[in-house]
Amino acid sequence: MIPAISQVCSLNSSFEDDVDQYAAGQCQAIEVWLTKLETFLQSHSVDDFQRLRDEHGVTFPVASFQGGILASQGEARRVAWDQFRTR
Repeated sequence: MIPAISQVCSLNSSFEDDVDQYAAGQCQAIEVWLTKLETFLQSHSVDDFQRLRDEHGVTFPVASFQGGILASQGEARRVAWDQFRTR
């Protein structure tokens, strides 16, 4: 098992800020919040992601689970399933 800090701890900050701040706090393993990563990749390349990871010496051994599939109803459930299918 690899202990990792979850980006759910900092939902209001950007993906880049999380990586920077977690690395500054010596947290080298990060549970990636998929929505944050997807938002980052809308304006950055995969190479940018890899460079950020390598510059800070962090790893992403796990991704957050897909929430909302079983608990939500109606439109929220449809959105959750759509996100799941694209991931």
